[in-house]
Amino acid sequence: MRLQVARFDRGAVAGGEKVVGLDPGQALPGVHLVLGVAMVGECSDTEVGQGNGAGGAADLGASPVVGRWCKAPTVSFQDDDATTLDLVLGQAHHLLGDDGDVHAQQLVQSATLRVQRDGGYFNPIPGDNWTDATYEAVLCVEPNVVPEFTPEVTDRIWSKLEAVLRGRDRIDVFGLVVEANVPPLPEIGEDWRAGAAHAAAEVPPSNQARRERAHGGHPERDGLTLASRAEAVVYDALAELQRSCTRHRTIAVAPLPGVKLRDAGVRTPDFLVLGNGRAVVIEVDGVHHYGTTRKADDADRDRHWSRCDVPTLRIGAHHADEPEALRELLVEELRRLLWRT
Repeated sequence: MRLQVARFDRGAVAGGEKVVGLDPGQALPGVHLVLGVAMVGECSDTEVGQGNGAGGAADLGASPVVGRWCKAPTVSFQDDDATTLDLVLGQAHHLLGDDGDVHAQQLVQSATLRVQRDGGYFNPIPGDNWTDATYEAVLCVEPNVVPEFTPEVTDRIWSKLEAVLRGRDRIDVFGLVVEANVPPLPEIGEDWRAGAAHAAAEVPPSNQARRERAHGGHPERDGLTLASRAEAVVYDALAELQRSCTRHRTIAVAPLPGVKLRDAGVRTPDFLVLGNGRAVVIEVDGVHHYGTTRKADDADRDRHWSRCDVPTLRIGAHHADEPEALRELLVEELRRLLWRT
């Protein structure tokens, strides 16, 4: 609490109360009285001096002077008083609104307030040896909101929050910090290890190689399913070619992606290769692709991709037995189709 000292000469008044036993016209040279204790709530009579000036009291003559210690009304609160803390935050919100600080108001509205020890001490009465613990105000907000509390915004909020805290007799709160809310802990059973092992064994849903994954037994590379051994060889060649590319001039490889075409429904090309802002479809054709009916079907598929301005590169499955020739073919064709001028 703070002591307020005032000096008076005539008709001394203490906190709005007349000093008892004094004539309003009587001169009182050099008299000093402790008139009030700020932020407290009662008043009590007390004798101020006996007339000889001893102990720092004023020389008032033979009669003691009765003054009043007057204390302003307060509404203090405890550290764990969540209801009052929320009202404190609401009052700070109102004061920010008086300044037109809408942004700070919105941040305060999304927060909750608590006070906690910060490990320090202070002297409530300057010059006195009595010390008390210091506290800090903590605004708890969602993690994604924390970056919004810049030093400038935090200072504006603290200027209003500090005024409200002082008005509620919390002169022991000396600063404001912002903390992210801790999400609630998940419900975990004693058999969580078995559940984790089961989840790891499950195949996550995917649009990649939908038909092949459903039947199983197909080759895999890098967690991706391929339809045949020949496609696995082509994938290996594309992956090697990808590694040989520079960081700023490379390709992306998507085996068996699910793609919705305008007039052909959902299609699954063997490979979709991306690079240089362009795309090319690669189909690995086995012997069954060389029949008259299948050739017509393949031409129809290629036409749908052509309407998207995406060319199709068809590679015979026999190239899987000639890795070096396959690599040279891919380098030549991808350079022509993706980096064409």
